[in-house]
Amino acid sequence: MPIDQPQNDPATWCGIILAGGAASRLGGVNKALKHYRGKPLITYPLSVLAQTCSEIVISANRDLEKLSAFGCPIFTDQTTGFQGPLEGIKASTRSSAANYFLILACDMPHIEREQIASLQRALTSNQSLDAALYCTHESWQPGLMAVTASAAQSLQIDRSLKNRSLKAWLGHLNTEVIPEARSELFANLNRPADFGAAR
Repeated sequence: MPIDQPQNDPATWCGIILAGGAASRLGGVNKALKHYRGKPLITYPLSVLAQTCSEIVISANRDLEKLSAFGCPIFTDQTTGFQGPLEGIKASTRSSAANYFLILACDMPHIEREQIASLQRALTSNQSLDAALYCTHESWQPGLMAVTASAAQSLQIDRSLKNRSLKAWLGHLNTEVIPEARSELFANLNRPADFGAAR
């Protein structure tokens, strides 16, 4: 897959698509492969990350053969039973040589390049930061975030982070929270009605 990383950013960015959940509110259907507006949902994060990252990987725990058709390395959790996104991030960053990671949930098709580029600028312009993400109406939006390699490494070595939520992990880090008024950008598709409304 050709990747067009911004020319003014010398840092190495790895995009991680989180597609390893159980999708219980969809009856267990793999939402990454479910069609939205005529194409698989995972193609939306693939498209926007291809414009902003030097490599892309997918965190997934099933339908691995089907997902491999999208041309990205796939990493499965080292634990069983769909333990949450932190396990996916941990598995996907363990062997990466990237300086930074851009993490995007597979069910957020409305994210645009500018939202990603702003997170990248925030993180690379302030070396004291570990992470950056958006908030809408004072609510954090951890479905899209940027983290440093050292922050990702903390998942490998800090046992106290086990079973924490994304928000709890980010609260453990030096995180910049960027206000964004357009909450619709962060809408995620969780239920059958979310897909049927825009067929």
